[in-house]
Amino acid sequence: MSPHPALARTLQRYPALGAFVYGAIMLTMITASWLSITQLLDQRTQLAAATDFLAQFQQRGPASHHSALADKDAPPGSAFIGGQTVTVAGADLLQRVSHAITRVGGRVLSSQVDLHAAQAMRGFISVVINCELDQPGLQHVLYDLESGMPFLFIDHLEMQAADSSSRAQAAPMHVQLSVSGQWLDKR
Repeated sequence: MSPHPALARTLQRYPALGAFVYGAIMLTMITASWLSITQLLDQRTQLAAATDFLAQFQQRGPASHHSALADKDAPPGSAFIGGQTVTVAGADLLQRVSHAITRVGGRVLSSQVDLHAAQAMRGFISVVINCELDQPGLQHVLYDLESGMPFLFIDHLEMQAADSSSRAQAAPMHVQLSVSGQWLDKR
């Protein structure tokens, strides 16, 4: 005897109803299986993309058209200050900053390479320069130093305006500039 006699009678009376219910159950199972498989394939694609991105990030190599364009826009040269010794690297940094100042018409009054500062312990070399520059020239120097290679950082900037009696717009200002960059020890 059947546990549900009313259901058994209904199926005997309407045999097509049993086939319809069976088809609906099978269609539901096929749809659920298909959705699960497509979701797994999507997750697999996302995992492969994330793995490729991680590999690119770890190698810092260009793996796409966008990163190749970014490398083209980067300034040429090394990110570190050159030199076989820390003294030569300090002289290279001093020459780089002095050249940036004189290129815009400025005048270097004094300079000092600081190899024994607290930052020097972490591989950074610092230069302090006193110079005379006009305001547009100072803007060009700051841009030149911070946008080019090697990576240089303006640690301290102090300006003193020209004598107020001159009232000249292009009168040079007295500028004290502290610039640092990282030296890569090649030993």
